[in-house]
Amino acid sequence: MTIRLQIFLFVALLFAALGAISGAVAWRLETNAIRRALDNNAEAAAVTMAEFVDPADVAAMKAGTPLTQTRLGPVWVRLQRWSVVRRFYLLEPGSGHLLDDTAPGSPLPAPAEVKDLGPGEVRPLAQRVTPSGQNRLPLAALAAHGTAVVVVEISIDDYLQARADIFSHVKADVILAALVGLVVAGVLSRLVSRPIRRLGDVVEKIGTPAFSAEEADSVIREVADLGNTFGVMHSVLGKTGERARRALVESDFYRTDVGLAAVFRRELQPPKAWAGAGAEAAWLTVGAPPPSALAGTTILGPTSGAAFAGLSGSGSDLGASVRARAAASFLADALHRKPLGSAATEAEALFGLSNLVAVRWEGEKLEHWRSGGGVGAAPDAAAWAAGRPVAVACLGPVNWQRLELYLANFPGHAAERVLVELPPLLAANELGVILVLRRTPAG
Repeated sequence: MTIRLQIFLFVALLFAALGAISGAVAWRLETNAIRRALDNNAEAAAVTMAEFVDPADVAAMKAGTPLTQTRLGPVWVRLQRWSVVRRFYLLEPGSGHLLDDTAPGSPLPAPAEVKDLGPGEVRPLAQRVTPSGQNRLPLAALAAHGTAVVVVEISIDDYLQARADIFSHVKADVILAALVGLVVAGVLSRLVSRPIRRLGDVVEKIGTPAFSAEEADSVIREVADLGNTFGVMHSVLGKTGERARRALVESDFYRTDVGLAAVFRRELQPPKAWAGAGAEAAWLTVGAPPPSALAGTTILGPTSGAAFAGLSGSGSDLGASVRARAAASFLADALHRKPLGSAATEAEALFGLSNLVAVRWEGEKLEHWRSGGGVGAAPDAAAWAAGRPVAVACLGPVNWQRLELYLANFPGHAAERVLVELPPLLAANELGVILVLRRTPAG
């Protein structure tokens, strides 16, 4: 085998090997990143769905009441609108007996697959393909204090498509690296073979007057050029290496519960202005970083509605963020069916809220409920009747004082202005949540 052929094969195989290794690393990192994101989103959906299920719902379904006629009926309507959970059903623990299903007649897991679920455990089940060709991932979790097993199915078509796209990109990068390697190997072997032949001629002339040291030095210069050529290899493979580095950096984004909790809180409970039922409201969280909080309103009639604000824990606690979101959805539904005190007390106990304030209004009348240990004044029914803003908030003493001063000086500002003007006035070291509520002239 000639030295030219040896150099050609070595460089070409080196490029191909490095391209394959870089592609494998990029594939592993990027697919792991999207798989972690899928698992985190799926677990969040399962845990949230489990929080919705109440023992009373389970008892009703055991008695023969269809799921759509229980409290879970409106929940399923909202889930269909959000297009995250495509199907859910409830089973009896141990036996695996079906209580009810949002897609009757669809395949069910074997009893052994959902047996011995632990508290807080979210168990992925075998993936399945629907008759329409949609790929779904079922997850099982205990609900209603262990009286039922809830199984949710989410679509994984986007995840599978993302994996296919990553594979296509990696394959293109590997092929590009191999082609560049062939070109570089051909050029390099040709350039190196010439000085090697000249070096052979010099060796034959050793000991004769025809020997030239200058010709021998040319071999060193060619070796230096070889090093520069390998620099070209580095720049060619730079694209693949940079892609692997970006995948490594980006894969850390959702790696911890703290990061996922921040995204969950930011996406599902942003500051908001609202109007309806003869009133307008604005709510926002306070603190850096903000806590896991819930705030919102619900319309009960043309001139009647309810509002609530509360805290469930630290903003870095994923469980607290999930509980806050579940508590907000629960209150928005329960206030339609239960008295104010009953709904608020049940929400505080069911979701472990550290503080909660809730109000209900009917025209000029306002009633309120507040958990024990809160700071600040209760919502003022007289201010509500007079058309002045009232605060439904869980705050520290400093922020309470600043909020009261703001509302006293600017009682007529619209909800959108409150969201812009109020945050710079508040102390970031006191965590809390604020909902400012005001009766509109139409109410």
